[in-house]
Amino acid sequence: FVFFISGMLFGVAMFPSMRAVWLTRNAGNSNYLYNMTLVINVFGGLMLSEWVRGAMRLRRRTSSIAYCREVVLSAVEDVFRKPKTEEKGEEVS
Repeated sequence: FVFFISGMLFGVAMFPSMRAVWLTRNAGNSNYLYNMTLVINVFGGLMLSEWVRGAMRLRRRTSSIAYCREVVLSAVEDVFRKPKTEEKGEEVS
């Protein structure tokens, strides 16, 4: 994740200097600006995919924990539940 943030910061930091070189000094061409835009968009897309993958992993973990909790609580409830025959007043033999 740090790699993606550093790549994004590099693109954002170099963008104004590449624009200045192309437009004010006439020393470069539009390819410099295009490359910096490409770097920003690629690293932004990679960061977005990492964020989505992390959210999916967190959601899966949360749903797994909720499922395990439900299984354990139902098992405990079954252990402590009285048999239905005792509730009606009949004896269990």
